[in-house]
Amino acid sequence: MNDHAIEGWMKCPPEGGGWGNGLGKANYTIYFHAEFSKPIARFGVWSAEIPAGWSRKREDIESERYQNVAASAKVLEGCREMEGDHLGFYSEFASAKANRFCSRRAYRS
Repeated sequence: MNDHAIEGWMKCPPEGGGWGNGLGKANYTIYFHAEFSKPIARFGVWSAEIPAGWSRKREDIESERYQNVAASAKVLEGCREMEGDHLGFYSEFASAKANRFCSRRAYRS
């Protein structure tokens, strides 16, 4: 990997909710790789501390209490790798309206 690319994977187990408002009994892994025309200047991981007993149904995750927890997620700038629940990756880079984003590979297993 270089300063123009991001890659990784995420696993959604059956208890994780998945599609169909959690009714799909999700059990899949998504792998991704994306390259950008410019270097990624700032990046990192965010980690929201969602309590273990909270439902992951759509009406719950769209609720104010979920939104408040997500808004106070820890932001770990410069973090390249992390394991855990309720994580996300973010990046910031210079772009212009004419720039294109092209994902090279994304698949589930």
